[in-house]
Amino acid sequence: MKTIFTTLLLSVSLITNGIAQQISSDAYNHTEIHEDFSQEGKIFPVINTTENQFIIDNGDYFLSRNNMDSQYIINCNNSSFSDFILKTSIRIGPSNNKNASIGIILKAQIKGDGAIIFEINKKGEYRIKQLLDNTYKTLSGLRKNEGWVKSKIINGVDEHNAIEIRTENNHYDVYINNDYLTTFFNPDYRRGSCGIIISPETKARIAYYHLNTQGESTTLTATNTSQITSNTNTEIEELNREIATLETNNTKLNFLSNEQKENQRLELKSLKEKNNEQEKEIASLNRKISDFKNNNLKVNETENTDETIIQTNTKLKKAKQEISILRDIKNRQDGIVNDLNSQLSLLKAKQLDLRSVVQALNKKTSSLETTNIELKELFILKDFESNGIKPSDLSKRTNPYSTPKNIVGNSTIYAVQFGVFMQVQAYSTLKVSDEVWYEKTEHGTYVYLSGQFKNPKEATAHKNKVAALGYPNAFVVTLTK
Repeated sequence: MKTIFTTLLLSVSLITNGIAQQISSDAYNHTEIHEDFSQEGKIFPVINTTENQFIIDNGDYFLSRNNMDSQYIINCNNSSFSDFILKTSIRIGPSNNKNASIGIILKAQIKGDGAIIFEINKKGEYRIKQLLDNTYKTLSGLRKNEGWVKSKIINGVDEHNAIEIRTENNHYDVYINNDYLTTFFNPDYRRGSCGIIISPETKARIAYYHLNTQGESTTLTATNTSQITSNTNTEIEELNREIATLETNNTKLNFLSNEQKENQRLELKSLKEKNNEQEKEIASLNRKISDFKNNNLKVNETENTDETIIQTNTKLKKAKQEISILRDIKNRQDGIVNDLNSQLSLLKAKQLDLRSVVQALNKKTSSLETTNIELKELFILKDFESNGIKPSDLSKRTNPYSTPKNIVGNSTIYAVQFGVFMQVQAYSTLKVSDEVWYEKTEHGTYVYLSGQFKNPKEATAHKNKVAALGYPNAFVVTLTK
């Protein structure tokens, strides 16, 4: 779809040349996105197709849009934001597209019908535009230049441009390479998500992409760990409900699709049978026409009467009309067959889309459940720390497992701690089988240990074996007999 540019300045004010710089960055310390592209992350997708090559390369997010006709939008996988500061560094590479550009998407709406976009191109120009349904309206520059504005502070091809955009109460301050560029106001969107937009046949690199909102830097404590766990459980429940709804809809769609396929198959069979009958009838009429022509020749040779000629011509005309009618009917039926085939293809595509959504949600649910388990264990450890309890200070009270050997002559022994649990674990569920025992704390948790050794060297060797069995966080503790 080709982009349509329209210069409209309704409800938008644009201020340039350093006249207005109203938004301070002091209060924006809460990190929402911090992507340095040192490795593949969850915010920006890695894509490698004939039209798009978006990969992590030498600490950059390398973008190569190979399609020559349309731009491409990359949405960040994050929640929507209202007031924030976004910082990134963009370098447009050489390409055959003289008008190559790349932009930052701000406050994109969930339905894809609205967004604010700030772009730069290889000519050292910038443009601000707004997405409205399927069209764009420019918020900067002149109509004859399609909204592009030249600026000396914007670097050209294969040079880095550090971009910082601050937005607060729908006011936007833009900085390029640490210099103020412009300010504008747009009241249409209270909040939305962010992303990247790249023009056709364009190459670019992004060095980092950081987004901060108002608030203090987050520090993990037992209290906020519990809150994160609660939020994670809530999100898992919501995802499970959404998966159940999608699976129900998918089942209904499969049923409707199968039923519709059968109806279409029967209708196609009926139409083909009618088509065969009509083709036979057309062939019969063609034979009659041939017979009429032969008879007409014979009449001309023998009787050559006007009455016979008129009758023959009338029959020929009637036969041609019937053939024309039958051909029209056949064309209409061919159209019906084509429509039914198109509907069948659409149903198959919808079914595949639903399956992809269900698979993605299942994967996300599994990831969240794993995170939930890890956060629970972290909460227990944080609770120990907040109450001044160290695992090495615990004394042995009960031992339902195999009795460890007595160490004669030693007042100090060494053991390997490999887990802390909320309840007693079934022996069959543990991966460690050598001299397993546990300590019950005054908080009601169970610290599991393995082995008793005379010196740290033996204990360390045993710790390595326990780690190899699936407890990578196991460590050696000192106990006094």
